[in-house]
Amino acid sequence: MKKNILILVLFCFGIFVQGQSKADKRQVKEEKAEQAYQKTKALVASGAFEFEGDWVFPLGGNRISLIGNSNGLKIEKDTVDAFLPYFGVVRGGGITYGGDGGIRFDGPLKDYKVNFNDAKKTITLDFDARNDHESFKVVFNITRGGGASVVVTGIYRNSIRYLGDIKPIEEKEG
Repeated sequence: MKKNILILVLFCFGIFVQGQSKADKRQVKEEKAEQAYQKTKALVASGAFEFEGDWVFPLGGNRISLIGNSNGLKIEKDTVDAFLPYFGVVRGGGITYGGDGGIRFDGPLKDYKVNFNDAKKTITLDFDARNDHESFKVVFNITRGGGASVVVTGIYRNSIRYLGDIKPIEEKEG
């Protein structure tokens, strides 16, 4: 009988200790998520960061890996510089398919808006940009850890989505 009571007490104590460790693990996970979000939020608020895509999702097509291919979008103060490969339909506007090899623009940001959703720990950023031939609408959806989905819509092109990460701007040596 004493043996059964001892086993029951040890079993209950084990459940209590395990329950505490799960709560502690959850709290640590939430603290790490909050730290990652605050770091990403500060980077976006600084107005100086760059995006590099790992995947591209053309409208109506399969995803294409961009790993090892040069691409990027750099925002610095009130300017943007972008080269993003484009896989899709180009209609009119004096743009020749493959002429620039993708979506290129370099110039001032227009209608730049940032929305920080602290409850969901996400950031939405959108702006307009243009090159000599076309205007673009760019929308970022950024996760707490810096992962980003970027949708680019041109007036002469189908929209296209890129997945990648944002990071601080790297200083070029030399």
